[in-house]
Amino acid sequence: MDLPLSDRVVYDLTIYTAEPGTTSEDRLKVLTSWAAPQPSATEPTRHESH
Repeated sequence: MDLPLSDRVVYDLTIYTAEPGTTSEDRLKVLTSWAAPQPSATEPTRHESH
């Protein structure tokens, strides 16, 4: 895919926080669990030899 890029690179970083022990914290933890990759129990473990 060849997308046009400007000469100026801009990055945005958004950070969400919640007070510990609040409903907002619980909900934020649910959202992070959706985004975080979870290892599958059926996937073999890979060992790299050097």
